[in-house]
Amino acid sequence: MTDAEFDEAYASFAPAIYRSIYRVVNNGAIAEDLLQDTFVRFLEKADASKPETHRAFLFRIGHNLAVDYLKKHGRVLNFENFHEEADRRDGFRDTDFKVWREQIIRKIQQENPHYLRIFLLRVDFDLTYDQISSELKIPKRTLMRQVDGLKRLLQELI
Repeated sequence: MTDAEFDEAYASFAPAIYRSIYRVVNNGAIAEDLLQDTFVRFLEKADASKPETHRAFLFRIGHNLAVDYLKKHGRVLNFENFHEEADRRDGFRDTDFKVWREQIIRKIQQENPHYLRIFLLRVDFDLTYDQISSELKIPKRTLMRQVDGLKRLLQELI
């Protein structure tokens, strides 16, 4: 496969494959990593496939990598689906959710009180990351690193 053919395949299929992977892992950063891994694997094996099958081959690689990621690491909780996550739990009622939420808030407070402010601003006040960055008077990049830490903590708690 030539560089031009690879560049064409990337330009043509990367956005759709990213969306496909994102739907499985539900996390943009992880989807980006898996997209890159998809194209690395594709480049390693592209000579064995016909150009007319590249699209299907890329989607299959991406899907398999995403499923393998979930098998290894479990589902990643995003702030955007925090309330939906509670609904998926068997037998959850409003009071159960409130108890569960309070337990999570206590754990976050114990681990890192700063994470709690981010959590509450995002979940309760539905602020964007730009708004949270402005509210906390920290650069967005710093906020996003802290959000990653908070997501890891939430994943451990759940």
